[in-house]
Amino acid sequence: MPYSCFVSYSRADRLDAYVQQFVDDLRRELSLAAGVAPEAAVFFDTDSIPMAAEWEPTIRAALCSSKTCVSLCSANYFDSPFCGREYKVFMDRRSEHARRNPGRDSDIIFPLIWIPTEEPIPQSVSQFQYSHATLPVAYQTQGLRHLMKLNKYADEYTEFLAAFVRKIMGAQRLNLPDLPYLPPMSSIEDVFSHIPAANPGERRRGPNRTYFVFCAANNDEMEASGQNADGYGETGWDWAPYGSYVGVLAQDLTTRLVLRYEEMEIGAELLSEMQSAERNKEIVIVILDARTMNIPRYARALERYDEQYFINSAVIVPWNRPDVEGRSAGHELLERLNQHFPRKLVQPPLAHYWQGVSDEDELKKTLEAAVNIVRMNVLALGRVERRAESPELAQQAKREGISVESKPVLGGPSGSPS
Repeated sequence: MPYSCFVSYSRADRLDAYVQQFVDDLRRELSLAAGVAPEAAVFFDTDSIPMAAEWEPTIRAALCSSKTCVSLCSANYFDSPFCGREYKVFMDRRSEHARRNPGRDSDIIFPLIWIPTEEPIPQSVSQFQYSHATLPVAYQTQGLRHLMKLNKYADEYTEFLAAFVRKIMGAQRLNLPDLPYLPPMSSIEDVFSHIPAANPGERRRGPNRTYFVFCAANNDEMEASGQNADGYGETGWDWAPYGSYVGVLAQDLTTRLVLRYEEMEIGAELLSEMQSAERNKEIVIVILDARTMNIPRYARALERYDEQYFINSAVIVPWNRPDVEGRSAGHELLERLNQHFPRKLVQPPLAHYWQGVSDEDELKKTLEAAVNIVRMNVLALGRVERRAESPELAQQAKREGISVESKPVLGGPSGSPS
């Protein structure tokens, strides 16, 4: 049976329910757009191969007749020789079509970032990398699976799926000829086999990797603690004290500064993970909601932070609008913070803004200032004989793309400098 689309994926990712959901969504939309039966729209081996059928001949037949290939890229995908061979078949079919039709479009391969990998994407995949304007920045850093998990991306995912189906429909009009024969899969080259094996010790570290800790409760936790849940979402990433998600602002900043965006979870291991990041000269930015410190699990996660001095970290405390407008509320929250972080409020380390952020523009500026200050600190780590403001270090910072302008003076909830 000819198929509109062949989904190539790692069997190691098969137990992920989101893989099946994506295939179901793609099959439904492609079936409607192409006017074909759902079973002819997408080949997906686990539900396209009948029970007791010999699986390899069925897959080889689908590889010969499918008009396009959608690959779900992940570390598991690039580690799979079978996926490398499936990919090779479509690369060869594409090359043959281009040879016979010079000057015509031959795009039939559509790789999607399913789960990002630390290792570079192989050139055989990156040359066909598919992106779309409706996909948010998080697609590049977190992958399509992450977007499908979160309700806030539902509209972007729906728009992407519609545009993606149109792209596949356009590729089908190329009338890619079927392959008359395909040898056993074991005899086909694995195009991913040339990628050097990942060495955990060689993972890229340093001040270009930025971790964000979103220490803000979700809306259910806020309501359960008897507090106003306005501006709180499903996770700390969704906290929106001024209208925009703090997670979006963090991701936008790292993209603009060409940094690697990562997240650290709130939990018992948070401080040890921050210590590990300091050893690796990585940046950690804590975006902390003062009201959330009323909730025990968040207070426990940070209870020893006041005793630590991490040269690679910053703390930013955005204030909700009502707290900014109500002077007494602001002072009450400051007093609450003082109970948890008395040392750091008395003598704030560099890039610790406990009462200085009162609107979205200020938050954007403060985030950038904090990242730049911490990157300077990290660059200076191990150079105690040189002052951080030395001309040599300033020149290195400029080469790294770090601003060396004077740090802003930020106002607190009552309008006084922090």
